Amino acid sequence: MSHLSQIKTRINNTKVLEQTLNDLGFQYNFKIPNKLDINVVNNTSDEFEFIWDGQEYSLVADIQTWKSNLDLDHLINQIIQQYSYNSIMEESTKYGFTNISETLMQDGSIKLIVQRWN
Repeated sequence: MSHLSQIKTRINNTKVLEQTLNDLGFQYNFKIPNKLDINVVNNTSDEFEFIWDGQEYSLVADIQTWKSNLDLDHLINQIIQQYSYNSIMEESTKYGFTNISETLMQDGSIKLIVQRWN
């Protein structure tokens, strides 16, 4: 018996989500016909998916058959943090900023320093 959990996210940029999944080492493919829904897969089956609702993605996972060695909450936090990092870097680059430094803090957060010369 499956038990699907749907978790709302603030993820709304497909390109940044793809980059995030790549950065975290996930394999994925786009569901047809929508071409915006994304299946994240392992060697044998779907792990979870991101479903597009027209404005943002929701993460959908079957917690009864969850096979990952990662806790689902930890996984979601990891994806959100990397997505946020990638979004900040994309936007800052678009406005002419460059990454000066980044530091992984003891609490797991990332400290970024970007600058732009006029």
